[in-house]
Amino acid sequence: MDRNDVFGIEPGGLKDGYEIRILICYLLSRIDRPISKSQINEIVQAKGLANYFQLNQELFHLVESGHLAVVDCLNGDDFYKITEKGIKTAETFEKVLPLSVREKTLAYAGKLLKRIKMQSENLVNITEVSDGFILNVRVLDIGSDLLSLQLFVPDLKMANRFKQRFLDNPSLIYQGIISLFSAEEEV
Repeated sequence: MDRNDVFGIEPGGLKDGYEIRILICYLLSRIDRPISKSQINEIVQAKGLANYFQLNQELFHLVESGHLAVVDCLNGDDFYKITEKGIKTAETFEKVLPLSVREKTLAYAGKLLKRIKMQSENLVNITEVSDGFILNVRVLDIGSDLLSLQLFVPDLKMANRFKQRFLDNPSLIYQGIISLFSAEEEV
């Protein structure tokens, strides 16, 4: 077994601490918003780009060296923001990272941030009742909800499938309901 497989690094992944530090600075400079330690781990681990333990060690070093700043902590999860020093490091050394690593990192980060935004704007709850489950979905807006729907579902597997379908594309569900209600009656 390849030594890298044991530590969760895919072929082409990063092994050196300085490369991982550059990757973290590159990531935070490109997304230009604070993200949590668990989100950074998910982005990097999803594609096997670095070892979990080494990644967390390098995050610590980047804070200590002033490349990153901890700006918030929610439920024990620190949120990091890149500093000017970190931005300069990313700009200077990003070409050290293979293009494939940079592309994979930004692609997954985009997906993750989109999913987080969708989950904050769309709520889904499944509640067990005596004869099945109630699926509650809400599409939030600035004022009143755009959609609030309660649906009976006979089993949990179906409720979870409906929940995922809703979260995958809430606007499609919303548009479908609007088109059904606004359709002309056929005689």
